[in-house]
Amino acid sequence: MDEELATIRSILGSDDVYLLRVGRFNRDIHDLMLLNRRSGRRMRQIPIPQTRRGVGEQVTSVDYDRNGKTDFLVQNGRRKAKGPTRLISFR
Repeated sequence: MDEELATIRSILGSDDVYLLRVGRFNRDIHDLMLLNRRSGRRMRQIPIPQTRRGVGEQVTSVDYDRNGKTDFLVQNGRRKAKGPTRLISFR
């Protein structure tokens, strides 16, 4: 995982990262939320709401409540696997 984080840091610089992970039909793998610390030199994983329903399809970054913090809209309905759409919001 350290190798993956190094790659993510070099691509995204100092942004927070939501890793959408894809599992098997209706047995989705838990996603990861990594918060930037120290201008991209360190990332800290934080707990986020999870679901096993559906299969990870797409994640989009938005500022849903216009507070200047990045929120994430996560869809878990890939192909025939029906799952929830979730808003991961930071206040």
